[in-house]
Amino acid sequence: MSVSVVAFIHTYARDGELGSYMEELVKGFESCGVNLHLIITNHLVPNLGSTRYKASISEDKVIQYINDVNPSFLFTTNRGGITKRIMQETSCPIITWMVDRIPFLHHGGGHESLFCERDHVITSSYKNVARLEKIYPILKGRVYYKPFATNIESFTSIHSDVQDINISFVGTYFYAGQFTKILEYYQDCPEVYYGLLRISEKIEDNYDLDIEEAVRECGVQRVLEDFSLDIFKFKGLIANVVSLNKRVHCLEAVSDLGLQLYGTPNWVKVNQFSLPLLRCFKAFEFIKTREQLVSLYQRSKIAINISHHQADAGLPYRIFDIMASNALLITEYHEDSDLFRLFGKDMPVPMYSSAQELRDLCSYYLNNENERKALVKRCNDLVSRGFSFKDRVRDFVDIVGERTPEIFTPRIQVDARKLFQRSEPIVVSSTFLFRIYCAMLRNLWLPLPEPARKRISYHLPVSLKQWLRKWIR
Repeated sequence: MSVSVVAFIHTYARDGELGSYMEELVKGFESCGVNLHLIITNHLVPNLGSTRYKASISEDKVIQYINDVNPSFLFTTNRGGITKRIMQETSCPIITWMVDRIPFLHHGGGHESLFCERDHVITSSYKNVARLEKIYPILKGRVYYKPFATNIESFTSIHSDVQDINISFVGTYFYAGQFTKILEYYQDCPEVYYGLLRISEKIEDNYDLDIEEAVRECGVQRVLEDFSLDIFKFKGLIANVVSLNKRVHCLEAVSDLGLQLYGTPNWVKVNQFSLPLLRCFKAFEFIKTREQLVSLYQRSKIAINISHHQADAGLPYRIFDIMASNALLITEYHEDSDLFRLFGKDMPVPMYSSAQELRDLCSYYLNNENERKALVKRCNDLVSRGFSFKDRVRDFVDIVGERTPEIFTPRIQVDARKLFQRSEPIVVSSTFLFRIYCAMLRNLWLPLPEPARKRISYHLPVSLKQWLRKWIR
């Protein structure tokens, strides 16, 4: 019996294409013979932080498509693309893989209505199981811990005899600007300003604190109202600041040991904090494809993991890629790290508790090649079984009580922007109103620089874009 899945998978890539990890996940579905109907979540919503579909997307058509396919289950990353009506008007199980800690709220409501009785949630952090069941009581007994995956074959097929990179790191320069704006806004309000400092310290000490209680204790309730912030997004933006601080301090400590830094273009902002680290940033060598990532790790002697603060003791997918490669993984220490849970207390990965300790470990293993290689071999062996994308997809299928066929079935790439396009045109009811709309739009549109127009146009319905081109000169 065939297994069909309608999958809503998101991307953070600027070009709208799936990143290398999500592409490997899709291949995992294919390798299990799953009939995959792939929808890029970004095509449905104005942006991933939105609470509803684009005006140009017909929710009716999305629901009709799902019911026509009649899938074994819906699959979504971070809860992307799932609306209240999808929960109400479809009948199959829904599996959400929380690849980040904070879900998307595309259903248009709050966290209390985010899930339903048909939901199953996968988290790749063991501690997060209890947390999710506490926040979403409806999920009790249906939250599962499954670690991230890697593609072992990609590392065996791309072998590098030359390891000419001492240390590599691939990661995001987290956006911290909103917290800065909030602090600036309350510079004439000491009680709120110092309350923000207190709550940032609490979150830095313990990400899994009761955020509602902390907001009350620190007296910063008005911040949520003044900036229209969801309480979990508020915690997340402070966690971004904590994470950025940690990354900058740790990476700067090894910046003179041959570090090569890859990541988002906004790493150039690190010039404000560390010129040595800026000089390590490979501004014109963006790691986009799986082949580029594998090649980098195969050429690296050491690859560092500095997780986002919200990951806590959990393991990002970077961990498993590095463990499968020629590079020695060095990661931060947590007493209850999932590395110990998966591989035992004597697992071979070196761990640091401070920037200085990271520097000491890197220096030691760069000067002791045989010891480095021995640890790499042990790590390779640990992830050789049970950590493939095919293993994870089988886990998903098992959860809903299905069995994967042995026959390969290619994916069906759904062009959401065409298939789910609304058919109703935008109608202006009278000549008088039409002239008013034209005047208003000219005043708003014409002063905008061309790059801003392009960014805004991306989120507009096709019919409105055509109307603008015709009438707004």
